Amino acid sequence: MLLDHTIDKSWIPYRYGDTKITLMIKDPYWLYAYWDIKDDTQHHAYIMADHRWALRVNHISPCASSGSFFIEVGLATGNWYVYVNRPDSDFSAEIGFILPSSLFVSVAQSNVIHTPRDRASDIYNAYYMNIFSTQYQPMIYQAPQPQSSRGSESYFGISSQNIFNRS
Repeated sequence: MLLDHTIDKSWIPYRYGDTKITLMIKDPYWLYAYWDIKDDTQHHAYIMADHRWALRVNHISPCASSGSFFIEVGLATGNWYVYVNRPDSDFSAEIGFILPSSLFVSVAQSNVIHTPRDRASDIYNAYYMNIFSTQYQPMIYQAPQPQSSRGSESYFGISSQNIFNRS
């Protein structure tokens, strides 16, 4: 007998009525932002800014290359993919509106995220554990350092010799 797996989606709201923005990592070069803005906040922005909503993406860095940039978005969109081209960096975002005087008014600020590196790790120490030890104590072995100067060719895991030879 086949079960009916249909779900009534009519009870899932399109919006939740909170004013918030969340920033997530897609990969080292892209971020994903989604937001929801309360109706009364939208109304005040409509009066002041004539529907010019924008995302301000902030690159947070201790060095001088930090900064921010704007992306004009439609508020009803509710989400946006942001190309940042900055692996291994910290970012936050703000959703807000732009006044006719070009002043940005922030409505909500996101969490801070850190994009991953776009290369393999520079750490090349691999540790192996014998899971078939007769004493049930993990025995950790450190892999020898690779001959290559790159250092990212180490493999992690248990060799087949250790799995099938339980001596």
